[in-house]
Amino acid sequence: VPLLVGDKVLGVLVVQSLQENVYNEGHQHILTAIASQAAIAIEKARLLQEAIQKRNQLATLYEVGKRATTMITDAGALLPWLAEEAAGLLQADGAGFRVREGDQLVMGGRTESVCDIMPDTPVVVGESLSGRIVQENRPLVSADLRTDARVSDQRHAEAVRTGFCGFLGVPLRHRGEAVGVLNVYTKSPRQFSTGDIELLSTFADQAAIVLDNTRLWQEAVQKSQQLA
Repeated sequence: VPLLVGDKVLGVLVVQSLQENVYNEGHQHILTAIASQAAIAIEKARLLQEAIQKRNQLATLYEVGKRATTMITDAGALLPWLAEEAAGLLQADGAGFRVREGDQLVMGGRTESVCDIMPDTPVVVGESLSGRIVQENRPLVSADLRTDARVSDQRHAEAVRTGFCGFLGVPLRHRGEAVGVLNVYTKSPRQFSTGDIELLSTFADQAAIVLDNTRLWQEAVQKSQQLA
């Protein structure tokens, strides 16, 4: 019998016997009642798990935002640290930022684990997955970089060599304009969910604000030095 919560099928409950013609309609009713209770328990456990995960994610976003404001004077350490936090937030194996400079995306900061799959070489806006994310100003998901038709043969080979498969990239937006990209990678194929995309996009928006504050602070320091 199906495990049902409303019209949603969670699975199936099966009983078997070595004897023939053992079960009748009464057995089916009993099993259906048991399956209904089991389905309710499973759904409640899932909802509780999601609530706990959401609470932890919100707590992480809050802590990242609070700490990031104290790091605006150290731009060199800020993005690598944010990359580590982004990877942890989505339980990914690595993450990195690229920042737009003209028609190129240059390395901003990354976890050590993605140095090979996300090298220092600048990326042209509109080319590669990162370039497309910035050009189109929207997130992009690849469940498996090794087989994704949008990825070049060279990138396929890099994914095979480095062991990275799953990919999610979101734009860094300042006043609605894509000024960079935040990518996360996993070492197993992964179809990132809508919730994952929304979560990383929220994180990226927060990072973009911190980066702009860092830029403003640096400009203020330079002006004060000129006046001195």
